[in-house]
Amino acid sequence: MYRSVILSILFLLVCSVPLQAQEAHELQGRVLNSSDNPIAKVQILDQATGLLLTETGKGGEFQLSFPDSVERVSLVFLAEGYQSKVMLLRPSSQIYRIILFEAQRSIEGVTISRRRLLPISGYAPLTSRFTTLDILMTPRALGDILGGLMEDPDAQSSDTDGRLSLQGGAPHESQVYIDGLRLPNPYSISSKNSSVRSILSPSECKEINLLSGGYSASMGQALSGVIQILSRDTKDVKPGSFVSLSSIGPSFTWGLGAPSSATKLELSASYTDLSLYDRVMPSAYPYTRSFYSPSLTASLWHDLPQATLKAQLSYTGMGLGYRPNASLPTFHSRLREDRHYGRLTYVRSLGTACQLEVGAHTQYSDFSGSSLVSPQDQVLDHDLYAEARLALKYSGEPFSILGGLDYSWRDYRETYELTGDRYQLNFSNHLPVSFLEVSYLHRGLSLSAGLRGEYASVLSVWSLSPRLYAGYRLGKHVFSASWGRYTQLPEKEILRFMPALKSRRSEISQLSYSYGDKTPLLQLSLFYKSYQHLTRSLSVGYPKHFDDQGGGETYGLTLFHKGNLGSIDYSTSYSYTQARLSYDRYLRPLAPSYVSPHTFRLTAKYWSGVLKSLLGCSYYIDAGAKGYSYDLTPIQLPMRSRLDLSWSYIASQKVLLHLGCTNALGKTNYWGIEPDPLTPTEGVRISPPSSRFFYIGCFVTLSGKQKKTP
Repeated sequence: MYRSVILSILFLLVCSVPLQAQEAHELQGRVLNSSDNPIAKVQILDQATGLLLTETGKGGEFQLSFPDSVERVSLVFLAEGYQSKVMLLRPSSQIYRIILFEAQRSIEGVTISRRRLLPISGYAPLTSRFTTLDILMTPRALGDILGGLMEDPDAQSSDTDGRLSLQGGAPHESQVYIDGLRLPNPYSISSKNSSVRSILSPSECKEINLLSGGYSASMGQALSGVIQILSRDTKDVKPGSFVSLSSIGPSFTWGLGAPSSATKLELSASYTDLSLYDRVMPSAYPYTRSFYSPSLTASLWHDLPQATLKAQLSYTGMGLGYRPNASLPTFHSRLREDRHYGRLTYVRSLGTACQLEVGAHTQYSDFSGSSLVSPQDQVLDHDLYAEARLALKYSGEPFSILGGLDYSWRDYRETYELTGDRYQLNFSNHLPVSFLEVSYLHRGLSLSAGLRGEYASVLSVWSLSPRLYAGYRLGKHVFSASWGRYTQLPEKEILRFMPALKSRRSEISQLSYSYGDKTPLLQLSLFYKSYQHLTRSLSVGYPKHFDDQGGGETYGLTLFHKGNLGSIDYSTSYSYTQARLSYDRYLRPLAPSYVSPHTFRLTAKYWSGVLKSLLGCSYYIDAGAKGYSYDLTPIQLPMRSRLDLSWSYIASQKVLLHLGCTNALGKTNYWGIEPDPLTPTEGVRISPPSSRFFYIGCFVTLSGKQKKTP
């Protein structure tokens, strides 16, 4: 009962419904798991009548006979320990190959899985999958996607930035993709030394994958990793009303359409305001206006014969005001940004093995700020981004092929005023892309080869990015290796000054071993990454000057273990990372301040049916890092630690209470050095404005269970 309550409240349902088709009188096939092993005793039911038609044999084989009048039939495949699958098939002489994926573990009806991907998957020896519930119930998350992903053993994060650092790479080296389309700016604005948050709601996502060891040729513009978000399908959308009240603001969602309807509409509104929080937990510097953000979203799902159409329109506003220096009362910084976003995707099955994907989205941002560097400056930004994507998938046995075209356009315009001088900084870029990926999967062997080609008009540069992957499963043991080349344009803050730079480039080599059955219980990975053409800053004043002669290397290992002690599920990880990079103001290779050489994490969750509660805790500790003064004198920062706690309580069938606290012990952590030209060999240690962050939320389902409309 509790599981259905939580899923209803949080709008979570994870399963897959692929559609397939062909023709004849006999229908036969084999049912396999993700490791290409047969599954016996799989029940096959007629979806229309619910009748059991047959069960698979020891080799996973099945055979059905149908009258000539039956052109297609919808079958349900059920097996203990696996996700159910519904498939629309036509009787044919072809032998169908049905793949069932392992189900998530449940404890007392509450899904608490946070699983590392064990089944062999192209370019993903280090992929972590997260569900919506994983994100919302993770102590560090506080209802934010970025917070949940920080629990990944391959990620390091700074409380003064919030974004992820993967395998020794800078936070901007990771990109966010949603349904195959890259989001140019998925993060909130923030004040100095304050954490950013994702503007995406976890409840809008079906699945979130963190790819930190290489990724498919269908994605690009990321040197270290990709956050891949899959949006909900029609069946995942729940009709009815849902409201949440929390310490940072209210939200309301209204879902329209019957549970079995082919068309569903969802309207949502939210307002975030940290005024109350800033009064209870004062910051290191005073806010003149706490962070606030109104948001409106309209989403549409429509199922067609063998196709699905999704559309979304949204608006997000953000703003804040603060005094970065209390001794200068006239130094009053103000930030304001409005973002408008639209996305349209269309997916259609073409026969039994092919699938067509068409998608497009656009984002327009207006940003204004004043007194950002000095009391007299002012900035106005207009940023327009548009992207269209066409992809064709063929899923056969033993070969699979993914190919397609992608085109994006960005127009960025900035007006900056400083002490009476006005600067116009603009750039425009066209980025046509083609990609092709071929995979071979047979028994325990998996091989993949991909190639991505891009042309950046702003740089007048072509780039080719080959990617290779190999993996082999032997029982519960999986061995994998990958190598890939990845390119990324300089940041917009750099291109607005100097568009004539080379694309940054990295090459990543990786080996990994994992042990486990359905989910890995133990995993060890080694990586080595080399960099070329990193951007370096050559000036201190304004306007700025850069070159592309930076570079360096990072390498390290990650050890991950997952297990349980009775009703307690836990995971531990240790990461060793070394990096020496020349970038930004570092004209010679130095250890970046966002990387700690040693990192340890422990996360545990416990479900109590008696207390109707899910309790979680997460402990993080690292060895500190190197900071640098104005003249690049190294300064050792002390070790950092943080204890995060969460409690979720099911008050009734329609009410869920959630309490979370990060850094519950109030440990003061230093994440870098702010250089000061007046004291060139010293600097100010950077710490978050607030030592702790509390989150209290109440999630309520207002409407009852809707009846199906005739």
